[in-house]
Amino acid sequence: MSKYTIGEFVELLDNGKLALDDVLKIRDLMNAPFKVHPLGFYSCTLLHENNQKIRLHYWDSITNAEQQSSELMIHDHIFDFKSWIMLGALENIEYEESDEGERYYLYSTKYENDSSILKITDDSLKITYKNSSVYTQGMSYVMGANVLHKTRSVAERTFTILHTQDTGNTSPRVLSNTNMSESEIIFQRKDVNEKELLEKLATLIH
Repeated sequence: MSKYTIGEFVELLDNGKLALDDVLKIRDLMNAPFKVHPLGFYSCTLLHENNQKIRLHYWDSITNAEQQSSELMIHDHIFDFKSWIMLGALENIEYEESDEGERYYLYSTKYENDSSILKITDDSLKITYKNSSVYTQGMSYVMGANVLHKTRSVAERTFTILHTQDTGNTSPRVLSNTNMSESEIIFQRKDVNEKELLEKLATLIH
């Protein structure tokens, strides 16, 4: 169990008093597993208090290859979040609804045990590109729950920490401009092999 509350953890991050090395040691002490995430990274929950979480995310070329589909990357969330870039860099691309935009198929998401289940709906959205930003090590950014976006690592490997706070939304939206052949897509959020993961992280833990 972590010795920090979420509030204390966020304050340390905001003041630059938690390095990646510290966070990885906390994860190790907690025996908190990384799980494969459908959006192409590994995710680990470090803290959970009521409607808030602290999550550690890791991207590299292997995690990217494990994503559910490159056609299903635009999404929103059921939570507001703040993200700190601990290593590497991320590009975040935002979209907005527009009558002049391209039409996308809309999927709803539900969670059962360790699986994400996408189901195509009868609805669609027209969206257009809004803006993009690159965030590098030492930077942070915030995003609201309903913002449509996609995020990718633009470094060899990237670590971020997310502080999430659930809103009243019950299901995140996922968009695709391709009519996928399956009406239902199931992604198993399996545990990452710890031995293989530690080999990846060996140079980061002192």
